Amino acid sequence: LYPEIGLTTQLVNSVSQHVPVLYFHSQLTDVERATLWATYIQTDREPVVVMGTRSALFLPHRNLGCVIVDEAHEQSYKQQNDIRYNALLVAGALAKIHTAQFLAASATPPITETELIEKNGGRVVCLHEQAIKATTDRQITLIDNKDRTLFKKHSLISDKLLDKIAY
Repeated sequence: LYPEIGLTTQLVNSVSQHVPVLYFHSQLTDVERATLWATYIQTDREPVVVMGTRSALFLPHRNLGCVIVDEAHEQSYKQQNDIRYNALLVAGALAKIHTAQFLAASATPPITETELIEKNGGRVVCLHEQAIKATTDRQITLIDNKDRTLFKKHSLISDKLLDKIAY
């Protein structure tokens, strides 16, 4: 999943260089949606990468291997009108139903959902090196989440971060 329809072209072009991709979002025409639906249903032997906004969660999935939510902190994953739902939580439940891997990727993980994922047996994996080196010098302090003595004031936010925020 990705958070905005505007990212469709960029992401599909990037991923489709390596694997076949179907994409789904709410601005497809009825004909495009029906064609995609039929293609996806008929593709039961070949692995397929399905990319889309939160509405892609409601396709007729079978045999999912992995569910990835990119930019998991984005508010656009939360449906606020009609039937309210949090696509991050729906994606996690969908992965669980299919016994698929679930990855919620974010530079700033949402606290509530992260806590829920951890309570249900998930784990947080941190990259300790930047994927792209920053051009400016910044001071970065890594906090070991396993050292619970660093989390006396709050269970998810380190004392050091809370002190910096309060400053």
